Amino acid sequence: MFSESSRGYISWAIWPSGRGDGEEASVAAQRDMEAQAAAVPVKVRSFMEDFRDMEVPQAKAVLQSIIKAAHVFKDGRIELEFRS
Repeated sequence: MFSESSRGYISWAIWPSGRGDGEEASVAAQRDMEAQAAAVPVKVRSFMEDFRDMEVPQAKAVLQSIIKAAHVFKDGRIELEFRS
């Protein structure tokens, strides 16, 4: 919100909450990311249940469209690289 003084200067009025639009958008984006992160375990569980019932060739075809690379290490770790 801009206002012009009697001397011709333009000043910026501060929002009542003390935050600008950028900070409010940042807070909203952070809340959205937290909500999405909380939903991940449920989505992974559902994904695994769906794949358990598929035939191997069908599951492989679906996974190839999602996963770009899989790296398996000797210590048992597996790193997945997803397509973007």
